[in-house]
Amino acid sequence: MLRKLGSILALVFGVATCFVIYSLIAGELATLPPDNAKLILDTERHTYASIPCAVRGQTDRELIVDRAALANPDSFLELPSFANEGTMGQIREEKRSGVLWKRDTTCEANGGFDVRWRLYQTEPKPRWTLDGDWRW
Repeated sequence: MLRKLGSILALVFGVATCFVIYSLIAGELATLPPDNAKLILDTERHTYASIPCAVRGQTDRELIVDRAALANPDSFLELPSFANEGTMGQIREEKRSGVLWKRDTTCEANGGFDVRWRLYQTEPKPRWTLDGDWRW
């Protein structure tokens, strides 16, 4: 009986060890947006999108008034009346206060928020600069 129990424990330990090693080699980590990451907020739907998603039109609804202005680097982006610029910290604070914000589903489906990198990469390049701007 003890021999069987020892064999079962050895098998479980072996499987768990293999899982840990696999996770270290092929696993992924997610880097979430920092508090100062700039976002476009849809105040009517209580959704938010990354600025790259908004510029690329990868959002549930249009968040840029004049797409032609994107071609001119000197122009400012005009947002519709229901949209504002905000930060991830603002979203987190409002969530703690009970305001239910959620990610824009189209932006999320296009990878607009998280950066996934493999553990064996020693220095992944963050998606955001130190001042919260998005790296494209």
